[in-house]
Amino acid sequence: MNTKILQNTKENIELVAKVIKNGGVAAFFTETVYGLGANALDMGAIKKIYEIKGRPSDNPLIVHLDCVSKIDEYAVTTDLAKAVIKAFMPGAVTIVLDKRDIIPYEASGGLETVAIRIPKSGLARELIRHSGVPVVAPSANTSTRPSPTKASHVLDDLDGKIEFILDGGDCEIGLESTVLDCRGETVKVLRLGGLGVEEIETAVGKAEIVGFDGGAVRSPGQKYKHYSPNAKVVWYHNGDEEQLKRLKSEYDDYIVLNGMDNMEAIENYARELFAVFRAADKAGVKVIICELCIDKGLGRAVNNRIKKAAGNKV
Repeated sequence: MNTKILQNTKENIELVAKVIKNGGVAAFFTETVYGLGANALDMGAIKKIYEIKGRPSDNPLIVHLDCVSKIDEYAVTTDLAKAVIKAFMPGAVTIVLDKRDIIPYEASGGLETVAIRIPKSGLARELIRHSGVPVVAPSANTSTRPSPTKASHVLDDLDGKIEFILDGGDCEIGLESTVLDCRGETVKVLRLGGLGVEEIETAVGKAEIVGFDGGAVRSPGQKYKHYSPNAKVVWYHNGDEEQLKRLKSEYDDYIVLNGMDNMEAIENYARELFAVFRAADKAGVKVIICELCIDKGLGRAVNNRIKKAAGNKV
């Protein structure tokens, strides 16, 4: 199979939508990262997603919809979820709710819950609308690799494994969506991402950040090593020059990524982080030394990705 990168045209959107509707798998642009899409109601198509990515089957997928009005068809909404939906959807946020029976367990990692997102990207929503089905879409990369933020990144990982990549250009955010458990009275943040915790708390009240507790994987990005280049990733605290000096003394072949304390600069850091990881691999760099950002807003999510890529080790 020769994987083709398709430009964003009406004809190509309809072509890729038909592939997804008919049980195939294709990659497409969203504002966060490129997704690997399949019909969320087709168990055979979902199985293909796991096989193509080499993804553990207990790692749940996110169901993508084209509009808010369809959420109740696939999940049991709560008052808290409605507040999050009103404030942030479409956008870089995913909500976890009790699933309806129409969602197969293959899509939910065997859980009674379903993760749902409505992308801000008009291209992604149009593709989903034309497909006529809810679309599961994990990041379009080999499992554990840095997420793809360009069509060329998808090709690097999945060339020959899928037929089409629908190209929308470079992703504006560059990090995956923030995942929120909205089943109770208080939001639980299962994965940090493109929507900052501070924004969530301003809109809907206190949010609790929860990690993997050793039980079921409730969100992508919790249990398994993620976002990792071939190069070794190490990190140091924002502005800690002594720590940086020590790390430089330990390695011969490295590059340094400087962290940020300015929110606009952090957006650029987030947008380019995975691309730099991939470029470093192509250049044969052995070690990537990453400075952490200030630990708030998008900077907190950037830090999460860096530490995940490093296996949570300094």
